[in-house]
Amino acid sequence: MIKKRVRLPIYMQYLISYAIVLLIPIFITSMFIYSSILDKVRTQSLTNNEQILKQVEEVVDTRFKEMISIAADLSRNPLVSLSQYRNYFYFFSMRHVMNYKMSNTFIDQVFLYDREGESFYSSESMYSLDMFHQLFAYPEWPDDQVRNEFNTVASPVIRKAEPLNGDRYITYLRPIPISSSKPRGTAVYLIREQTFRDLLKTVLLFQGNEAFIIDNKGTVITGVYGEEPLEPPLIAELLSAAKNNETLHETRYGEPVYASGVQSKTTGLTYIVLTPEQELLRDVNEIKQIALLSYVIILLLGSIAIYVFMRFNYNPIRRLLEAAERWNRQNEFNAPYVRQHLLLGLLQGRLTDKEEFNRQGGFVGLSMAQENYFVAVIQNESGLASDSVDRSFYRELEQKGHQVFDVHTEAGVTLIVSAEDNRLIPEAELAALQTNLTRSVNAPVTIGVGTVFSELSRVTHSYIEASTALDHKFIYGSGKVLFFADLDLKLTQQGWDVRTSVENLLVHMDRGAVEQAMKTVEMIASEIRERSNSLFQAKSSCIEVINTILKYLRQHYNSGSGKGSVPLPDIIAYANFNSIDRLLEETVKVCIMACETIQSVNRHPDRSGTDRIMEYVQQHFDDYNLSIQSMADDLSYSVSYISRIFKEETGSTIMDYVKEMRIAKAKELLKTTSMPVQDIVEAVGYKDVSSFIRKFKQKLQMTPQEFRNYYKGK
Repeated sequence: MIKKRVRLPIYMQYLISYAIVLLIPIFITSMFIYSSILDKVRTQSLTNNEQILKQVEEVVDTRFKEMISIAADLSRNPLVSLSQYRNYFYFFSMRHVMNYKMSNTFIDQVFLYDREGESFYSSESMYSLDMFHQLFAYPEWPDDQVRNEFNTVASPVIRKAEPLNGDRYITYLRPIPISSSKPRGTAVYLIREQTFRDLLKTVLLFQGNEAFIIDNKGTVITGVYGEEPLEPPLIAELLSAAKNNETLHETRYGEPVYASGVQSKTTGLTYIVLTPEQELLRDVNEIKQIALLSYVIILLLGSIAIYVFMRFNYNPIRRLLEAAERWNRQNEFNAPYVRQHLLLGLLQGRLTDKEEFNRQGGFVGLSMAQENYFVAVIQNESGLASDSVDRSFYRELEQKGHQVFDVHTEAGVTLIVSAEDNRLIPEAELAALQTNLTRSVNAPVTIGVGTVFSELSRVTHSYIEASTALDHKFIYGSGKVLFFADLDLKLTQQGWDVRTSVENLLVHMDRGAVEQAMKTVEMIASEIRERSNSLFQAKSSCIEVINTILKYLRQHYNSGSGKGSVPLPDIIAYANFNSIDRLLEETVKVCIMACETIQSVNRHPDRSGTDRIMEYVQQHFDDYNLSIQSMADDLSYSVSYISRIFKEETGSTIMDYVKEMRIAKAKELLKTTSMPVQDIVEAVGYKDVSSFIRKFKQKLQMTPQEFRNYYKGK
């Protein structure tokens, strides 16, 4: 089921559109501001993390440098001798030298391991390796590995935090002498893990932060983090990002986090801090909520303001819409009559321009969009009522792409139908139309069809052909489709060419020679009677005469304010006449009407026409192509008419007036400007300088240059 589309009132459409216009800049601005704040806060927070990490790195590096110094001191101090330490008395006299932890609170225990004697020495006591295993038992570091590590370590080693004696320690081993290729001992440092964790806690600025210290092998030495350890792939990415000073956006515990890190060049350790995105952007979210509330308030206030102003400003639009709605209702009521009027104008020859027809018909849905058309007249014995043929009968024609315009005339229902591109008439569709109409009215229906035309001026002729075809139903039978092109050639031949005689008639009319014009009319009527072999030929000739005269009258005596308006005869009625005498009688009446119209206009010269001529000259005198013919064409007058009325009203000819205007303009330019004479000549509408100088001198008895010098001296 197709849902009916709900159409909002225009008031609501405008209100919604203005609200959208208000919302778009607010949305774009808010997104821009939010994005800027987000980037700034994120960058600032990550920068702070990196700075604190660097501080932690510096503290740890300092402590490790101190431990390196201790190892160096143990290597170089002459008082410290592994061979002498084996003497018990020597140990007690020198153990204060081993009390390095007093000056370094970072270290919990410092041992000096003698690899040869497998003994440990500290500031408190001395131990054998077995005793050391008993006192400092590593649950995750087997004794044999401890022994091997202490005896073979050749470079500094930092072990990850591991349980030891009820606490957690980080063990740092450094061979001594530190520069020897064959170390004789190992410096062992025990550092409480909590010491590192306390340093890392200074980095934890947000709830949910995690911090890690990772060696260059990817082992997590210690950290402050949750229950889930770091996965090796993530550790590798973190080490790479810290080495390249980059920030990662990862996922941990199912939540997005930002990772920052720094790498120590002294120890090779990497310091990593993970910050949950939600915590990092907590301040931003608070700002976003405040901004969102502000934008909602702005939108609400703006919408209220729009509503109030629209209510105030909508009244004129509402009145206009109501007037338009009334006009539409009236137009819908009048549309059938307007369509009928326009289509009758086509048939009567009053409308001969397709663009003009489409412009006028556009208001009621009439438009001739195709190239070729023909006329068909539908008729039955009892006559077709205007409501007995609806447009459903034309559906088959329209489905084939044909335009169909129907109009009711005295002959019956008249159709103006578009033909095929190849100027073929759709005979099968017309036959189907005749059959359906016959069934509908239960009486024989006959259709007369004229020939195809492409110029609207030929509509009347096609109508006459269709009417003529209908008249032959008494010969060929009714209840058929009768095509004019199929009739007997003798009956359908065109009449003789009356254009030469009509042109002579128009010449007499144009000159105002009414008596000669009437004689020409009588001669034309006589020739039509003598030369017409059929009623169709007489109709064609008479319609040709009438249309030519009416066209002349419309062009020359039907413009302006409406003076001399020509009453138009009903050509459709002429087409239905069945008597040559009646046709000729009506034709003569039209000619007499035209002569009387011309006489009436000539007795009362059109004063406004003279004004129009003078105004036209004033606007175009500088055009050297100006002529009486071009003027007559532009003003829709005949050449003889404008020449005569101008002479009667002014006493001079039009070209004399043009010359006066040009001379006056030239005098003005000579007096007020320094333009060369050549330029002035062109500016006033002359091409030939010598011709202008001659005419100027004839008028003023001096040349243009002499005229200019005279006024300069004066």
